[in-house]
Amino acid sequence: MNRIFEIVALQRLSDWPRPSRPVSSCRNLATGCVIWCLATLLCSAEESLATRTLIQIQLKTNAQCQNNVVRLSDIATISGNLPASMGSVESIAVGPAPSIDSNHSWTREDVLQILQLHGISANQIQWIGPQSCVLHRVTQVRAESNSEVKSNSVVKRASYVGVNDFSPANLTPQIIANSQRNTAQVITNYLQSESEESLQYKVDFTLPKQIMKTLSSRANIIGVSGGEAPWTGKQQFEVLYRSKNEEVTALIDAFVTLPPSVWAAVGPLPKGRVVSAEDLKEVVLPPSGKISLEDCFVDSSQVIGQELRRSVSTDQPLQRRDLGPARIILQNQTIEIQVVAGSIVAKTGGKALQSGGQDEVIQVEVFGNKKQLVARVIGPGQVEAIAAAIALP
Repeated sequence: MNRIFEIVALQRLSDWPRPSRPVSSCRNLATGCVIWCLATLLCSAEESLATRTLIQIQLKTNAQCQNNVVRLSDIATISGNLPASMGSVESIAVGPAPSIDSNHSWTREDVLQILQLHGISANQIQWIGPQSCVLHRVTQVRAESNSEVKSNSVVKRASYVGVNDFSPANLTPQIIANSQRNTAQVITNYLQSESEESLQYKVDFTLPKQIMKTLSSRANIIGVSGGEAPWTGKQQFEVLYRSKNEEVTALIDAFVTLPPSVWAAVGPLPKGRVVSAEDLKEVVLPPSGKISLEDCFVDSSQVIGQELRRSVSTDQPLQRRDLGPARIILQNQTIEIQVVAGSIVAKTGGKALQSGGQDEVIQVEVFGNKKQLVARVIGPGQVEAIAAAIALP
């Protein structure tokens, strides 16, 4: 339709009369201008129709999630539909979830930036309701302190009925330690087998003293059953063991926990990459002891936007030595050097002898006299001199 109006307008304009007919020329010119304006208005209407609001987004005042990655549907209610080519809006990832029992907030501006990365413009969104959403990370099983666990472990068979209130003779600290260690190990092996994950579960429990001497020998323990997914929190296990010429089952009340979870690489990441939410996954800190919790990150906000100083492999926990501010000055780059003396600021050109990120200290060289200075990065291509530097080797 717009094209037809354009053609008609052009035809009317092409029919403008020659100078011998001045009155008619003005009339035809006016008619052509009107038709041209109508065609332009129709084009604008069509563009407005193409960019009309397609979805409504209402942020939730308070939200909860149990997963490692927060989707848009976790923090907002979405109505309306986008073209099929854009995929599902609800499943768009807005970032990693906060640590367990922690909160994180998203504003409309935060969500809009993420949607724009997926090709959704502000003109296609109608916001309703709150300006921001606070999300709380929860677990499937409510965490309980060890002080809340009261052991009700008992022996089921009649073998020890009537003697549970007595402490067995010859029960030494070594026997107690061995029985605790053996029982914890078989329960941990059982949990790893049932969950199909090689996690280093921590199992807290109290054994009845009457069975400690028997369980101090690993060979006497036959099997384990009980417990339920997700295998953490308060659990009850049945330990089958051999006592003299019979098999006996003991009920063991336990509290199962996992080591702290930290942020790791979801896949191989090269040196120099600026880390994004899609690069991260939450993993349980390995029990080897080679990496301490203090060296890693439990808060994803401390990782996202940082630059890798060395490459990391899949599932490798990110350590503080692996990351630094994103470099905004590269080695050998031409830069502006500022020297501040009171209210006087002098500027000169120079060259960066090292790469650096915001507020990092690097060495630079002044053009002309080649004097080397220690300077702080204050912006892209800009540093502020701090002191004279020892020449680099």
